[in-house]
Amino acid sequence: METNVLELSLQDLIMVTKPYNILEDIKTDEEGNVIASVKNEYLMKQESGPMQCSEFGRHAAILGSMLLAKNNTRQEKHYYLAIKADLTRNHLEVYENEEFTIKVSPISQTKRAGSVYGELFDSNDNVLFTAEVGYMVLNRTTFQRLNANNKIENILSQEISPYKVRKRLRNVFVDENKISATYGVVNSSECEGHFENYPCLPVAIVGGLFGDLAVNLLEHVTGCHQMIDKSAVINAKRLAFAGEFVHFEGKLLEQKEDNTIVMFAQAFVGDEVIADVTTEVVGV
Repeated sequence: METNVLELSLQDLIMVTKPYNILEDIKTDEEGNVIASVKNEYLMKQESGPMQCSEFGRHAAILGSMLLAKNNTRQEKHYYLAIKADLTRNHLEVYENEEFTIKVSPISQTKRAGSVYGELFDSNDNVLFTAEVGYMVLNRTTFQRLNANNKIENILSQEISPYKVRKRLRNVFVDENKISATYGVVNSSECEGHFENYPCLPVAIVGGLFGDLAVNLLEHVTGCHQMIDKSAVINAKRLAFAGEFVHFEGKLLEQKEDNTIVMFAQAFVGDEVIADVTTEVVGV
Protein backbone atom coordinates (compact mmCIF):
# COMPACT_ATOMS: atom_id res chain seq x y z
CA MET A 1 0.00 0.00 0.00
CA GLU A 2 1.39 3.37 -1.04
CA THR A 3 1.12 6.44 1.15
CA ASN A 4 1.27 9.87 -0.43
CA VAL A 5 4.01 12.17 0.75
CA LEU A 6 3.83 15.90 0.21
CA GLU A 7 6.32 16.32 -2.64
CA LEU A 8 7.63 19.57 -1.19
CA SER A 9 8.40 17.88 2.11
CA LEU A 10 11.11 15.81 0.41
CA GLN A 11 12.09 18.18 -2.37
CA ASP A 12 12.66 20.94 0.17
CA LEU A 13 15.28 18.79 1.90
CA ILE A 14 17.55 18.39 -1.14
CA MET A 15 19.45 20.97 -3.15
CA VAL A 16 18.45 20.04 -6.72
CA THR A 17 15.42 21.77 -8.23
CA LYS A 18 13.68 22.15 -11.57
CA PRO A 19 14.54 21.91 -14.41
CA TYR A 20 17.11 19.30 -13.34
CA ASN A 21 14.70 17.59 -10.96
CA ILE A 22 11.55 16.65 -12.92
CA LEU A 23 10.27 13.81 -10.73
CA GLU A 24 6.52 13.77 -10.07
CA ASP A 25 3.97 11.90 -7.91
CA ILE A 26 6.52 11.15 -5.21
CA LYS A 27 5.32 8.56 -2.70
CA THR A 28 6.56 6.19 -0.04
CA ASP A 29 5.46 2.65 0.67
CA GLU A 30 5.24 0.56 3.83
CA GLU A 31 8.71 -0.93 3.25
CA GLY A 32 10.34 2.51 3.36
CA ASN A 33 10.94 2.78 -0.40
CA VAL A 34 10.39 6.02 -2.31
CA ILE A 35 8.60 5.91 -5.66
CA ALA A 36 8.15 8.55 -8.36
CA SER A 37 7.05 8.93 -11.95
CA VAL A 38 9.04 10.66 -14.66
CA LYS A 39 8.72 11.41 -18.36
CA ASN A 40 11.67 10.81 -20.63
CA GLU A 41 13.17 14.20 -21.41
CA TYR A 42 16.29 13.45 -23.44
CA LEU A 43 17.61 10.67 -25.64
CA MET A 44 20.85 11.04 -27.57
CA LYS A 45 20.11 10.24 -31.21
CA GLN A 46 22.75 7.50 -31.30
CA GLU A 47 21.59 5.74 -28.09
CA SER A 48 18.65 3.38 -28.47
CA GLY A 49 15.71 3.89 -26.14
CA PRO A 50 13.37 3.88 -24.52
CA MET A 51 15.62 5.76 -22.06
CA GLN A 52 19.30 6.64 -22.05
CA CYS A 53 21.38 4.96 -19.36
CA SER A 54 22.68 8.25 -17.96
CA GLU A 55 19.15 9.67 -17.82
CA PHE A 56 18.12 6.80 -15.59
CA GLY A 57 21.14 7.59 -13.44
CA ARG A 58 20.00 11.21 -13.22
CA HIS A 59 16.53 10.38 -11.96
CA ALA A 60 17.64 7.52 -9.69
CA ALA A 61 20.27 9.71 -8.02
CA ILE A 62 17.74 12.49 -7.35
CA LEU A 63 15.11 10.14 -5.95
CA GLY A 64 17.77 8.39 -3.89
CA SER A 65 18.75 11.69 -2.34
CA MET A 66 15.12 12.19 -1.33
CA LEU A 67 15.12 8.79 0.34
CA LEU A 68 18.26 9.66 2.29
CA ALA A 69 16.77 13.04 3.20
CA LYS A 70 13.60 11.34 4.44
CA ASN A 71 15.65 9.09 6.72
CA ASN A 72 18.08 11.78 7.87
CA THR A 73 17.61 12.50 11.56
CA ARG A 74 18.36 16.17 10.87
CA GLN A 75 15.40 17.32 8.80
CA GLU A 76 17.11 20.23 7.09
CA LYS A 77 18.56 20.82 3.65
CA HIS A 78 21.70 18.87 2.82
CA TYR A 79 23.78 18.34 -0.28
CA TYR A 80 23.54 14.70 -1.34
CA LEU A 81 26.42 14.32 -3.80
CA ALA A 82 26.31 11.18 -5.92
CA ILE A 83 29.90 9.94 -6.00
CA LYS A 84 29.38 6.48 -7.53
CA ALA A 85 26.72 4.89 -9.72
CA ASP A 86 26.62 1.31 -10.97
CA LEU A 87 23.99 1.21 -13.72
CA THR A 88 22.80 -1.89 -15.59
CA ARG A 89 20.32 -2.28 -18.42
CA ASN A 90 18.26 -5.46 -18.04
CA HIS A 91 17.65 -6.23 -21.72
CA LEU A 92 18.51 -5.01 -25.23
CA GLU A 93 14.97 -4.60 -26.53
CA VAL A 94 14.41 -1.26 -28.27
CA TYR A 95 10.90 0.23 -28.06
CA GLU A 96 9.00 3.43 -27.35
CA ASN A 97 7.93 4.35 -23.83
CA GLU A 98 7.65 7.92 -22.56
CA GLU A 99 6.49 7.53 -18.95
CA PHE A 100 8.34 5.54 -16.30
CA THR A 101 8.22 4.68 -12.61
CA ILE A 102 11.32 4.75 -10.43
CA LYS A 103 11.62 3.01 -7.07
CA VAL A 104 14.58 3.39 -4.72
CA SER A 105 15.31 1.34 -1.62
CA PRO A 106 17.79 2.01 1.19
CA ILE A 107 21.06 0.09 1.36
CA SER A 108 23.03 2.02 3.98
CA GLN A 109 23.14 5.41 5.62
CA THR A 110 25.36 7.30 8.03
CA LYS A 111 25.71 10.96 8.91
CA ARG A 112 28.07 11.67 6.00
CA ALA A 113 27.31 8.92 3.46
CA GLY A 114 24.59 6.72 2.07
CA SER A 115 23.66 4.32 -0.70
CA VAL A 116 20.46 3.24 -2.42
CA TYR A 117 19.24 0.61 -4.86
CA GLY A 118 17.05 1.78 -7.74
CA GLU A 119 14.84 0.26 -10.42
CA LEU A 120 13.22 1.82 -13.49
CA PHE A 121 9.92 0.36 -14.70
CA ASP A 122 8.27 1.05 -18.04
CA SER A 123 4.52 1.49 -18.49
CA ASN A 124 4.08 -2.31 -18.57
CA ASP A 125 5.94 -2.72 -15.25
CA ASN A 126 8.96 -4.27 -16.94
CA VAL A 127 12.31 -3.42 -15.31
CA LEU A 128 14.51 -1.59 -17.80
CA PHE A 129 17.40 -0.50 -15.54
CA THR A 130 18.76 -1.19 -12.08
CA ALA A 131 21.30 0.83 -10.13
CA GLU A 132 23.28 1.21 -6.97
CA VAL A 133 24.12 4.83 -6.14
CA GLY A 134 26.51 5.99 -3.42
CA TYR A 135 26.52 9.47 -1.89
CA MET A 136 28.59 11.88 0.12
CA VAL A 137 26.39 13.97 2.43
CA LEU A 138 27.34 17.54 3.33
CA ASN A 139 25.38 20.08 5.32
CA ARG A 140 24.75 23.46 3.75
CA THR A 141 27.37 25.31 5.80
CA THR A 142 30.15 22.85 4.96
CA PHE A 143 29.37 22.71 1.24
CA GLN A 144 29.16 26.48 0.88
CA ARG A 145 32.36 27.03 2.86
CA LEU A 146 34.26 24.53 0.71
CA ASN A 147 32.93 26.05 -2.52
CA ALA A 148 32.79 29.75 -1.61
CA ASN A 149 34.90 30.69 -4.65
CA ASN A 150 32.32 29.12 -6.99
CA LYS A 151 29.31 31.11 -5.81
CA ILE A 152 27.41 33.02 -8.50
CA GLU A 153 24.46 35.29 -7.77
CA ASN A 154 21.50 36.08 -10.03
CA ILE A 155 21.66 33.17 -12.49
CA LEU A 156 19.08 33.71 -15.23
CA SER A 157 16.53 31.00 -15.96
CA GLN A 158 16.52 29.65 -19.52
CA GLU A 159 13.42 29.47 -21.72
CA ILE A 160 14.39 25.95 -22.80
CA SER A 161 15.73 23.46 -20.26
CA PRO A 162 19.45 22.76 -20.81
CA TYR A 163 18.61 19.12 -20.11
CA LYS A 164 16.32 18.94 -23.16
CA VAL A 165 18.73 20.68 -25.54
CA ARG A 166 22.32 19.87 -24.60
CA LYS A 167 25.82 20.81 -25.63
CA ARG A 168 27.50 17.78 -27.18
CA LEU A 169 31.17 16.87 -27.32
CA ARG A 170 33.28 18.48 -30.01
CA ASN A 171 36.80 18.10 -31.40
CA VAL A 172 36.38 14.33 -31.20
CA PHE A 173 39.62 12.59 -32.20
CA VAL A 174 40.17 8.84 -32.42
CA ASP A 175 43.65 7.34 -32.74
CA GLU A 176 43.50 3.54 -33.00
CA ASN A 177 42.07 2.47 -29.61
CA LYS A 178 42.16 5.87 -27.93
CA ILE A 179 39.70 8.76 -28.10
CA SER A 180 39.60 12.34 -26.87
CA ALA A 181 37.08 15.18 -27.05
CA THR A 182 36.25 18.53 -25.47
CA TYR A 183 33.14 19.78 -23.77
CA GLY A 184 34.49 23.27 -23.26
CA VAL A 185 33.71 25.82 -20.60
CA VAL A 186 30.85 24.97 -18.25
CA ASN A 187 28.29 27.77 -18.37
CA SER A 188 26.02 28.46 -15.40
CA SER A 189 23.01 28.20 -17.74
CA GLU A 190 23.92 24.55 -18.41
CA CYS A 191 23.61 23.69 -14.72
CA GLU A 192 20.23 25.21 -13.88
CA GLY A 193 18.75 23.62 -10.77
CA HIS A 194 22.12 22.08 -9.78
CA PHE A 195 22.84 23.86 -7.41
CA GLU A 196 21.34 27.27 -6.57
CA ASN A 197 24.11 29.92 -6.62
CA TYR A 198 26.73 27.15 -7.01
CA PRO A 199 26.21 25.98 -10.62
CA CYS A 200 28.06 22.78 -11.46
CA LEU A 201 27.73 20.16 -14.16
CA PRO A 202 25.62 17.24 -12.85
CA VAL A 203 27.37 13.86 -12.73
CA ALA A 204 24.54 12.38 -14.79
CA ILE A 205 25.24 14.90 -17.55
CA VAL A 206 28.92 13.95 -17.42
CA GLY A 207 27.68 10.36 -17.73
CA GLY A 208 25.75 11.29 -20.86
CA LEU A 209 28.91 12.82 -22.30
CA PHE A 210 30.75 9.57 -21.55
CA GLY A 211 28.02 7.91 -23.64
CA ASP A 212 28.70 10.42 -26.42
CA LEU A 213 32.38 9.47 -26.25
CA ALA A 214 31.55 5.74 -26.26
CA VAL A 215 29.39 5.84 -29.38
CA ASN A 216 32.15 7.63 -31.27
CA LEU A 217 34.66 4.96 -30.22
CA LEU A 218 32.13 2.23 -31.03
CA GLU A 219 31.65 3.60 -34.55
CA HIS A 220 35.39 3.73 -35.11
CA VAL A 221 35.97 0.16 -33.88
CA THR A 222 32.86 -1.64 -35.22
CA GLY A 223 31.28 0.67 -37.79
CA CYS A 224 28.02 0.76 -35.80
CA HIS A 225 26.34 4.16 -35.59
CA GLN A 226 23.78 3.24 -32.91
CA MET A 227 24.33 1.79 -29.44
CA ILE A 228 22.76 0.49 -26.27
CA ASP A 229 24.62 1.25 -23.05
CA LYS A 230 24.48 -2.13 -21.28
CA SER A 231 26.29 -1.06 -18.13
CA ALA A 232 28.26 1.80 -16.67
CA VAL A 233 30.17 2.29 -13.44
CA ILE A 234 30.76 6.00 -12.88
CA ASN A 235 32.95 7.48 -10.17
CA ALA A 236 32.69 11.20 -9.45
CA LYS A 237 35.86 12.67 -7.96
CA ARG A 238 34.71 16.28 -7.71
CA LEU A 239 32.24 18.74 -9.21
CA ALA A 240 32.98 20.81 -12.32
CA PHE A 241 31.80 24.35 -11.62
CA ALA A 242 30.77 27.11 -14.00
CA GLY A 243 33.80 28.67 -15.69
CA GLU A 244 35.88 25.48 -15.73
CA PHE A 245 36.98 23.81 -18.98
CA VAL A 246 36.15 20.10 -19.26
CA HIS A 247 37.70 17.59 -21.64
CA PHE A 248 37.54 13.82 -22.02
CA GLU A 249 39.93 10.97 -22.78
CA GLY A 250 39.09 7.29 -23.25
CA LYS A 251 40.49 3.99 -24.42
CA LEU A 252 39.22 0.63 -25.62
CA LEU A 253 39.57 -2.07 -22.97
CA GLU A 254 37.93 -4.93 -24.87
CA GLN A 255 36.19 -5.68 -28.15
CA LYS A 256 33.74 -8.58 -28.19
CA GLU A 257 32.40 -10.52 -31.16
CA ASP A 258 28.84 -9.16 -31.02
CA ASN A 259 29.73 -5.51 -31.79
CA THR A 260 30.23 -4.88 -28.08
CA ILE A 261 33.07 -2.80 -26.67
CA VAL A 262 34.21 -2.00 -23.15
CA MET A 263 35.60 1.52 -22.71
CA PHE A 264 37.36 3.23 -19.84
CA ALA A 265 37.27 7.02 -19.90
CA GLN A 266 38.02 10.02 -17.72
CA ALA A 267 36.75 13.59 -17.57
CA PHE A 268 39.26 16.30 -16.70
CA VAL A 269 39.47 19.89 -15.56
CA GLY A 270 43.03 20.75 -16.46
CA ASP A 271 45.09 17.76 -15.36
CA GLU A 272 42.67 16.83 -12.57
CA VAL A 273 40.34 13.87 -13.05
CA ILE A 274 36.81 14.87 -12.08
CA ALA A 275 35.08 11.58 -13.05
CA ASP A 276 35.75 8.23 -14.67
CA VAL A 277 33.66 5.46 -16.17
CA THR A 278 33.95 1.86 -17.23
CA THR A 279 31.13 1.18 -19.66
CA GLU A 280 30.03 -1.66 -21.93
CA VAL A 281 28.11 -0.64 -25.05
CA VAL A 282 26.74 -2.76 -27.87
CA GLY A 283 26.21 -1.66 -31.45
CA VAL A 284 22.67 -2.12 -32.76
